[in-house]
Amino acid sequence: MTTYLVLDIEHHIDRDAHKRYLQAERMSPDDIALLPARDPAVTPRWPFFRIGCMSWIRLESDPETGALSPATLTTVSAPEMTERQMLQSLFEAVRDLGRDASIVTWGGTARDIPSIVTGACRACHVLPEALSPPVGPFALRERRDRHLDLMLAWSSSARVHMSEVAAALSVPSKVVGGPGAIQGWIDLGKWSLVRSACESDALTAAMLLGRLLASRGCGHGLATSMALARLGASMTHRPYAPVYEAYRQQLGDMIAGDLAERMREAA
Repeated sequence: MTTYLVLDIEHHIDRDAHKRYLQAERMSPDDIALLPARDPAVTPRWPFFRIGCMSWIRLESDPETGALSPATLTTVSAPEMTERQMLQSLFEAVRDLGRDASIVTWGGTARDIPSIVTGACRACHVLPEALSPPVGPFALRERRDRHLDLMLAWSSSARVHMSEVAAALSVPSKVVGGPGAIQGWIDLGKWSLVRSACESDALTAAMLLGRLLASRGCGHGLATSMALARLGASMTHRPYAPVYEAYRQQLGDMIAGDLAERMREAA
């Protein structure tokens, strides 16, 4: 049996750390006003992201058919937990997976994994092997981490948003709100919405994992999406539940149509 842990993280900006960066670079407000919006002095990059919420879905595959089914959905967040406590909870879950499990993200190579490593350094945590990037002159030859970045698995050269691929495959995405809303919700203390957005993104990533594996002969993508849609619909205390209930019904029609087409082809 193969196990996957599909992870999504929502961040907030460490303004104090970013101020230290501006001081180190001797950047005055007049200097910053002349810079483009994408400059790190204007828009903080991942070194200044603090983890505010994490959601992960544990998926297990049938050893014979490869079909994926969700085992657990876990969410940890502020203000109940500190970043240190959230990372400790994640690392315990990763270590419990076993040596053959994979950590799955969308675009995590560029953002989520670096923020986890930075947070571990800040908290003096030891990274689990599955999340330990190799260091040293032979690092590229000695990769030990078991991280699957779905964005890179889809295309190693084209960087796209998860919502783009999800829309192309008619998979629900950004159900609760777009990425631009997260920092505002955090500033307002609307942590329930942050948790809902994080869980919804994890559900989307898990559905895309199912589709990707199915394209490589492992399991059935629609069946995996159905199991995940049931999970999302069961979270009746979350605002995304009605969307996944509607998607569950849509998937039922799609699966029935797919089965009918296969039967016609076989006749």
